[in-house]
Amino acid sequence: MATERRYVVTFYKTITTDYGHDKEIEERVLEVTAVDEQTALERAQAEFCRLKELSDWRLHADRCAVEEGGSST
Repeated sequence: MATERRYVVTFYKTITTDYGHDKEIEERVLEVTAVDEQTALERAQAEFCRLKELSDWRLHADRCAVEEGGSST
């Protein structure tokens, strides 16, 4: 049985500034536990949808990035 590790998943949204430039901002950062990066991504996407009451995370974010690590509690 694989051991679950902590992952930090950051959701990003690209916005257009008042000057017409695109800028990427952090929409939300979630910490999840999972056996691998793909499972962590899926869990974070589901949690993002639950928190924002969405059917698809891409309605409020353009991309997400996964990093292993996070705080230990």
